Amino acid sequence: MATLANPNSTEPSASISKVRKTSIPVHLWPAIIVTYAAVLPQELAINLAGAALFPYRLCLLVSIPWLLQNFFSGRLRGHPVDALAVLVSVWLTISISVHEPIGKALEFGLANAIDFGLAYFAGRVSIRNTSDLKTYVRAILPLAAGLAVLLMLESVLQRHLLRPALAQAFGNPPPAIHQQTRLGLYRAAGPFPHPILGGVFLASLLPLAIFAARKMVWRILGVFAACSMIFTVSSTAILTFLLGLALITILWFQRASRGPIIILSVIAATTAFVTISVVSDSGPFTFAIYRFTLDPASGYWRLLIWEYAGAEALANPVFGIGLRDWFRPPFMITSSIDAHFLLWAMRYGMIAGIGCLAVFLGAALYLLWGSRGQTSQARNVSIGLSICLVCLTFSGFSVAFWGGLAAWAYMLCGAAISIGTPKFAVLLPPQQAYSKIANPTRAGAD
Repeated sequence: MATLANPNSTEPSASISKVRKTSIPVHLWPAIIVTYAAVLPQELAINLAGAALFPYRLCLLVSIPWLLQNFFSGRLRGHPVDALAVLVSVWLTISISVHEPIGKALEFGLANAIDFGLAYFAGRVSIRNTSDLKTYVRAILPLAAGLAVLLMLESVLQRHLLRPALAQAFGNPPPAIHQQTRLGLYRAAGPFPHPILGGVFLASLLPLAIFAARKMVWRILGVFAACSMIFTVSSTAILTFLLGLALITILWFQRASRGPIIILSVIAATTAFVTISVVSDSGPFTFAIYRFTLDPASGYWRLLIWEYAGAEALANPVFGIGLRDWFRPPFMITSSIDAHFLLWAMRYGMIAGIGCLAVFLGAALYLLWGSRGQTSQARNVSIGLSICLVCLTFSGFSVAFWGGLAAWAYMLCGAAISIGTPKFAVLLPPQQAYSKIANPTRAGAD
């Protein structure tokens, strides 16, 4: 047990300083536990009355009393994005009930509402400031490093390791996992349902590792984990990683030169977009599909998805099409839609699709705007999370978030709103309260 500092002393005791550096606040544990549960394989799910309770979903359900108590205790200021998140969560069930029997509507609608709404508010009340975010990142980096090693082994050994082993251990049939080799590398999936989900998860960690890791050793560990997305051999994961790297580089040049680097970058990107639109017969998006994807055929497939699924979304803008199959040419056999915001707009209506997109962008932009009033150290952490959310938003146009990746992404959106909003009115424990009084400069750094 830490020894209390002498109240007559002008310096906090060494034991209190050590506790302050290493301890994890109680309110932060739900976010950490949900994140670890989010990467557990589907084979560990519990089937209850026909509903699959995945580990992360079970953790979110168990945390409901804690979430309600914290959110409605008066210590957290509401935000318009909160209202939007509630609207989207409720609409997911309302829209599906228009097309399906109430039992099926509750099964699918509530599952998505839990993954979206509960995960958002878990991040909202658990990760409250930049100090919490730094501690959270430090806590999940060992998990990311373990995933990196697992993906590396699967890619080198040319076979999936974890999920087939778990399926065999539980007496279940072998899981259907995407098996493909690209550029001489086997597409590793680790615990994720599809390689692309693992790739996006790890790639989006890059800005958090760069800006939120406290020590260089943690930063290096995070960068290593982010780079391991290459073993998923996913175009979306690689582009997500490169986008994060480009934004970090632009910000570095902006600070180093103190010139209008960001403005010049926007002008350059706009000029390239307009030039390709004029010169290329296929347009900038088709040009990017063929030039910047590892598999042009897969990229062309995504263009067809946007064409036909987009037409369904526009034709059914209010309640969507529900769970029925969507119209497409006969040669498009698979019904999967590799675009999260498009998928929700088509299935549940524009309120769900555009609302979900607005939650991501609103959280990123609001945090970026709110970081202006923070200290330089806290501002760096906020910018790291903002870039992470921008990267996730980008990937949401070419991959459908589902499972643990979806819950993790929504949780970060909630965290961004809390970090950008005036802090919780929390009564500090005596040790922390005295530490802040004795050392106010350091206490305000976060």
